[in-house]
Amino acid sequence: MLGYFTKWGDMADINPVQLITKREMYVLAKYLEIPESIILEKPSAELWEGQTDEDELGITYSQIDDYLLNGTSGLEEVDSLIEEKINNSRHKREGVPFFN
Repeated sequence: MLGYFTKWGDMADINPVQLITKREMYVLAKYLEIPESIILEKPSAELWEGQTDEDELGITYSQIDDYLLNGTSGLEEVDSLIEEKINNSRHKREGVPFFN
């Protein structure tokens, strides 16, 4: 929802976990017996050394999940940032325009 993906990149083909929150993904990972070292690794697009998704976004996945699941992160300034990211990335969730 926040547009933190590359249009026609990591979202170009198939995304079977698109509607799963990060919180739910951790539950699924434990169920699938993914090694703890992988589960505990901070999510990162690995764009540069030490980069993490949460640092780049300026919000935590927990706050994002709370917002998506409950309509609020519990903090007005975080909600505003999330809403801004959702609005600014709308073009990434829409189909490709074409001439008919």
